[in-house]
Amino acid sequence: MFFFLFFSQTVIASEIKPIEIIPISQIFETFKKNKTSTLIKKYKDIKTAHLLIKDPLWMDYGYYFLGQADLEQAVKEQEKKNYSKSSALAQNAFKNFLNIAIMTPFSPFINQMNELLSSCEFVLAENKSKNPVLKKSALRVYERAFERLMNAHSIGAAYKIPVEILESFLKNCEGQSENDLCTHWVEKLASLYSKKSPEIEMITKYFPDIEEKIPLPSLRKLTQAYKTPDSDTVAFDQAFSLRSIPFFEKFSDEFPKSAFRFRGKYWLAHTLETQNKKNRSQNIFLALTQDSPLSFYGILGSYEVSKLPTLFLDASVPLAQVNDTYLQPHEIFHLKRVELLLAAGLLKEAAKELKEFKPRDQLSSPFLMYLASLAHYAHNHKQAFSLLSELFLRGYEGMKSSYVLKLIFPLTDQAEIENHAKLQDLDPILIQSLIKQESAFEEDAFSNSGAAGLMQIMPATALEVSHHLERTSLIGVDTNLEIGTRYFKKLLTQFDNNTVYALAAYNAGPQAVKRWIKDRPAGSSGLEFIESIPYKETREYVMSILRNYYWYTYLIKGETLGNLDQFLRF
Repeated sequence: MFFFLFFSQTVIASEIKPIEIIPISQIFETFKKNKTSTLIKKYKDIKTAHLLIKDPLWMDYGYYFLGQADLEQAVKEQEKKNYSKSSALAQNAFKNFLNIAIMTPFSPFINQMNELLSSCEFVLAENKSKNPVLKKSALRVYERAFERLMNAHSIGAAYKIPVEILESFLKNCEGQSENDLCTHWVEKLASLYSKKSPEIEMITKYFPDIEEKIPLPSLRKLTQAYKTPDSDTVAFDQAFSLRSIPFFEKFSDEFPKSAFRFRGKYWLAHTLETQNKKNRSQNIFLALTQDSPLSFYGILGSYEVSKLPTLFLDASVPLAQVNDTYLQPHEIFHLKRVELLLAAGLLKEAAKELKEFKPRDQLSSPFLMYLASLAHYAHNHKQAFSLLSELFLRGYEGMKSSYVLKLIFPLTDQAEIENHAKLQDLDPILIQSLIKQESAFEEDAFSNSGAAGLMQIMPATALEVSHHLERTSLIGVDTNLEIGTRYFKKLLTQFDNNTVYALAAYNAGPQAVKRWIKDRPAGSSGLEFIESIPYKETREYVMSILRNYYWYTYLIKGETLGNLDQFLRF
């Protein structure tokens, strides 16, 4: 896919001067002329890796691949029962990975350092465990590897511990005294898994009484403490509860940049409409659609004035700038590597580099637009969304364009999503819209609560749908989509095919939605039900998916929905 961007070769903090418009593909062609771009394509080659170690820009890639090559060979030697040779290779891999941290402090591989080192330690522990004399020593190495994963991933560590490693540790741990650290690790590991999971079955096989010792999950202090609502939230809730024109006007005046600003304008116009002040309400609906055609409320406003949101999208490409005066040295380092990696076709590697960028006030909007384009090209949609959200909050004019529309609504994993959705008699566009909101199409995403993959499936939920499912398989695209679509179909059936209820239940759980339905005032509309959802995250989640559905229908089918009544009329 080609991106067409304006860019400036001369960067001035207070003024951006676009020189010319060229396809970004031509920029990549320029990058390809650099020898390093050609070399980095082959970084998974021993000879090339040794060359890269001598290049300050790519040193970490050289050490990373040498470490991976040693680790893979260590596993092969272990399978041949050459334990001494396997341990030597694992130790060498460990040293190569450590060199990344020592020699290249800006490397994105540092973010996965604990995972890399623990992989080496698991091999070392397995080798030691084969020798009865080294059994105790093996346990300490297992535990050190577990500790690294806990520090790096918290609850997500459960996905990083191979089942065979867990079983080997349990065998070595079996029969140890109660005061040994080993048994405490068994309890800790058991607390990571769902009650009916294969891992728990394995743990209880070796430690039958373990379930009595597993601590009950507790809420973090942050969620237990009382949190004062933000001022704009209080002001909007007051205006909405009263349906008061003066209160909505006051809200707009006092919080012009609030995240609820379009929400406030929509309900001000809606309230004016109910009070027969049609001219003013129509003007506000029209302004809302013009100002924010891509938003949920912009779509709703467009229905009120019978004008398609696409009419307010600019066909030209927004201004972009390929560098910025306020970049830090390490950001310049990463930006150069991103461009070269994309030129070499190494999208996953470029996506890792882009994670090092965080939007901040000093960076210009045109530069953030350039970063968002690079992130989209690298399939790091989560990063692209973060950058675009910042531009949206800034009110950047370039956001209202057909170019940005494609950045916000990427057509990723479309064929796989369509296949699994149809197997469950679900609308593929609805599932595409849900996945965008759940994981931003990050296939190996997992949350601190343990949700995994494209559709962010909780292990306990997965076991409801498919018994004896291995936790790690949830990261796979096909398995995740199969489980996720089956579960969503179950929710739709449970809530009589009411999509809004099913979406809310997918986010907040069925029991919460049942309470909200029970408390719903008689005669209230579907939109009013969404607005009344007490969980801010769930409320915005449902709205966002309906917005996604509108635009994905346009991008995939070339159709514009005449209304959202299929979702809101109930």
